[in-house]
Amino acid sequence: MFEDTADAQRATNTSGLDQLQTVARHMARLKVSGIPRNYELFYQGLYGHDPALLRDVKAIGTNPSQHLLDQIGLKHRLVSHCGIADEVAHREAASVLRQLTQDLASGLEHGSRFMQALEVISTELEDGYAGNTADLKSEIDYLRSAAQAQMGAEDRLREKLADGIERIAKAERKAGQAKTAALRDRVTSLPNRIAFNNRLEALYAGDSDPKSTALIIVGIDRFQAMAQSFGDAAVNRLMKSLSAIVRRSIKKNDFVARTGADEFSFLFDDVSAEDAEAIAERLFTSISDNLVFATDDPSDNSNLTLMIGYSLTGASMSAAQLLAQAQEALKATKGNRRNPIAGHPAAATTAKFRRSA
Repeated sequence: MFEDTADAQRATNTSGLDQLQTVARHMARLKVSGIPRNYELFYQGLYGHDPALLRDVKAIGTNPSQHLLDQIGLKHRLVSHCGIADEVAHREAASVLRQLTQDLASGLEHGSRFMQALEVISTELEDGYAGNTADLKSEIDYLRSAAQAQMGAEDRLREKLADGIERIAKAERKAGQAKTAALRDRVTSLPNRIAFNNRLEALYAGDSDPKSTALIIVGIDRFQAMAQSFGDAAVNRLMKSLSAIVRRSIKKNDFVARTGADEFSFLFDDVSAEDAEAIAERLFTSISDNLVFATDDPSDNSNLTLMIGYSLTGASMSAAQLLAQAQEALKATKGNRRNPIAGHPAAATTAKFRRSA
């Protein structure tokens, strides 16, 4: 895919439209179909900070089959490709059902012929059999053979039914696993943005009134610079380490997801504005103390900073508004190392935590 390592490195330095153009250019070079899931595969290979996926994408030759591309996407649990598993499960189930229908029809036809033969001989016997003993014995032998064949056909049909049911169940399990994988971040195994959005929407579903839930977004500043300086492997080690930290920061009814390459989002239930501020302070301290894991050099931590923005359901009317408020608060902290934590609305709480530059 890439002419050399420098080509891949240059790709990580582009952004926005340049990234899309880079993806499109490589796909065109390799004669890859321009369907959405292929774009995601190449985009994640170029910009997803996943060395294993990058290696697999780089190994793709010219004019690859769609099956190969889909296998790579499924292997790395890309969201759009995980959706394919559900389609495959439905196609396989339909195929199995069609085959079972044919087998059942064949079995019924075989049974019908046997019953017809049995009825003919039964009628002859009831009306007084006119043939000789040898003929009667021959017909009885035929019935015995037909009965054995019928029992054998029924046994085979039962085996086919059991096998078909198992195949359908296996396809359903694979589809279920793919759906689960589609809701997990590949690096940290935390819930991803899709899972987070589902959880966020559920807050406002039905007649519930989520008055005491806090949404807290933690962003890592200069994340891309760190990735360029120390490489994807260091970034992934950092995110795995931080995922362990954030898991320990929540209780049973709380929720955390990796919602971006440099972002974690939390939902804390039954908290006030003051509680949200205290939680944000605790997260700031816990996470910032572990940023050194990325480079094993404490002096490099001076280039890495955290930003935290939060919002409260009591001040929002919808999931979209709650998220927008938290993002606005997060944006207000960017580049402001004296005030790395901000709540929305600003008047909801008095900032208690200040960190010197």
